[in-house]
Amino acid sequence: MSGATSKGKGLTPYQGTNRCFGEYRCPNCNRRWMSGNSWADMGQQCTKCNINVYSHEQIFGQHHSIRAT
Repeated sequence: MSGATSKGKGLTPYQGTNRCFGEYRCPNCNRRWMSGNSWADMGQQCTKCNINVYSHEQIFGQHHSIRAT
């Protein structure tokens, strides 16, 4: 995925090693999207603003949801 960058630890709620489901919200344009290709400390690019956005909520497994604090 282009636009995905890793910045270090603690930038996303989930800190495991598996792929998970993530919810994103761009701080510039408030665009929201969901992705089944979310990883710990990896952002995705907002297609409107072209900035890197980190997930504010990530869900792994069937019943485990982790929200940003």
